[in-house]
Amino acid sequence: MGSIYLKNRMGTELTDEEMKDIPNPKTELTIHVTTRVVQAFGLLSTVLIGPLAAVAKAETRNLAGIARKVKTCGKYGVLLGFVIGPGMTVARMNSLDADGIYDRCYRLRNNENQRRVDQSFVVATPAGAVVAAATGSSPILGALLGMTGAVFAVAAYNQSLATKKNVSA
Repeated sequence: MGSIYLKNRMGTELTDEEMKDIPNPKTELTIHVTTRVVQAFGLLSTVLIGPLAAVAKAETRNLAGIARKVKTCGKYGVLLGFVIGPGMTVARMNSLDADGIYDRCYRLRNNENQRRVDQSFVVATPAGAVVAAATGSSPILGALLGMTGAVFAVAAYNQSLATKKNVSA
């Protein structure tokens, strides 16, 4: 993958020539799609499925029960994302030729909004786990809440930037 890929993921300013240097486009696309699937499954499981599963039973219709169900559903949603993500990548790559895969990677490298979401995901997930562990809570639940909060916050931030661009244009 190389340092150029990592520099791009961390938000370092790169030249166009560096952005075009994609030695392993299939690997980059696999990482991207798997990350997105993990985010989506983790988010849905934490925000929707977990709370719905908790209110479905009388014994979990309390804060502790909701937290347990959110943690369990979110954890399995993330794990399922890691399993399904590579398969979804293969399915997507089957419909693209080598140039199409390269082009998709190049466009992803240039997508600031996507980079912000991925950066916040990478920072907030372990940060949530550390904060939760330090306060005596479940690190898994903390990681899920960190991930969820980061993805929602950056999505809102990206939307506000898009709105500002449209208003000033």
